[in-house]
This record gives sequence, structure tokens and C-alpha cells, in this order.
Amino acid sequence: MELKRTASDYMSNFSENNSSSYVIIFSNEKGGTGKSTLAVHVVIALLYAGYKVVSVDIDGRQGTFSRYMENRSMLGNRASNRVPVPVHFRIVDDTPGVDTQEELCKIVSSAGADFVVIDSRGADSGLVRYAHSLADLVVSPINDSYIDLDLFIKLSDINNGFSPNVYAQMIWEQKLKRASKSGKSLSWLVVRNRLQGMASNNSKKVEEILELLAKKLGFKLVSGFRERTIFRELFLSGLTLLDKKTGVARGLSHVAAKQELRALLNSIISESKVGKRNF
Repeated sequence: MELKRTASDYMSNFSENNSSSYVIIFSNEKGGTGKSTLAVHVVIALLYAGYKVVSVDIDGRQGTFSRYMENRSMLGNRASNRVPVPVHFRIVDDTPGVDTQEELCKIVSSAGADFVVIDSRGADSGLVRYAHSLADLVVSPINDSYIDLDLFIKLSDINNGFSPNVYAQMIWEQKLKRASKSGKSLSWLVVRNRLQGMASNNSKKVEEILELLAKKLGFKLVSGFRERTIFRELFLSGLTLLDKKTGVARGLSHVAAKQELRALLNSIISESKVGKRNF
């Protein structure tokens, strides 16, 4: 089960007559928010539900998403451990002699899939902005931290109102660009992720600010995953919460984590025009 890495590899196996895939990008200019973990679990959940999925890693230098899929692909090659694996690509930005935007465009336009899921890098770049211009839905994980929140709004001006900061401005620009080019809207989910078990005054205050921002910036606020050891344990095996043989003890935490994943999937599917299926 070999992971495909270039657009030419992919184009040799799929026709170019289908450009109707629903494109989701997991994005935040700050690292460490759990983008790759969420992206991997969403991809595998969609596969288990019977959707056709193409995944793309444009955080090619770090490559967490790709290494997860490589680990999973090796597992899938063993007859006793058949697990679904998407057609996957890794694009390294600023590769000499390669037009990475064109590479991404070819993959998305010829996907022939129900969903294309893109894992973005924790920084700004031309490729990152271009990927957002192709997306139908942006999913932005954010931790309950003022450091994370500072990319959305200028906290120094909070007493004078909410002024969008660099990341929120970039999303807004892509919304306008997409609307002017195609007349289509860009949906935006902000996911409170890696939540701690015990609520704190800090997390409550961040939640209050995010609820106000949702109205001003035009996103929907949803919950993601709580901070759990199981996510660190699953990486090396390439497994997810939905695989039957995880190699870790199953308990109430495992069950709760699966419920969190289903809730996130339902939020994503409700934003798309793809027919809903049971997860």
C-alpha cells in the first residue's frame, strides 16, 4: 500500500473530469494546536463511513501528517491488520524547480473524491494562502490560551474592541477572494482543542471571547479533543480511535474521545453538501 507523492503519480490513476470534491483545510498559523491529530482522525472517520478521501500534507517540512499516514500504510500492508488508508500526498513548500501551487491545484482538481483534506503548516506562506483559496471549509484548532488567541485578535486593543490579527485577517481575505472569483462562500469552524480536564478561569474567559468573536468574524465555535495520552500512543502505530486493534487499554477515556470525534465529524458534515452517513 504505497503512498502517492506527486500529482503525476495521482493523475495516472484518476481522471481529470471530477473537480467537485469538498475541500477541508486544517489550519492555524500557530503550531501545537493539534491540527495533524484532528486531520488524521477526521480522514480515517470519513473512510470508515464509506467516503472516498484524498489527504494532502502541505506542512511538508515537519510532515507529521505524512509520517502518521506512512506508519498507517505499513500497518495496512500486514494481512492481519487491514485498515483504511487514503490516497495521500506530501508537498514541501519552496521546493526548487517545483511549482507547489500548481501541484496542489492538480491534486484537488482531479481528486475524484468526496473529500480532500489538507493539513496546513503553522506559518504563513504563498502555498498556505493558495490552499485556503481552494478550500470550502477551514477548521482551526485553538487551545485555551491567550497566546493562541492573539493570532485571531489584537489582545493589546481588547479594551477598545476586537481588532482582527494576522491569522483572522488572512482567513477574511480568502473569504473575499473566493466569493469574488467563484461566488462561493468559505465556511469556518474554530475548534477548542486539547482542552484540560478541569475548567479554569482562564479557559472560561477564552471561551467567552471566542463566543463574541464567532459573531464578529463569522465562524462557528465547536469542541474538539481533550488532552489525552492515547493520542500520543497511537502515532507510532498509525492507528486511530476508530481502529479495532489499538494496542492500548480501552476505558471511559477512550469512549469519551470517540464521542468527541463523532461530534466534530457531525459539525464538519453539516457544513458540507456531501450526503450524511453514519459514523
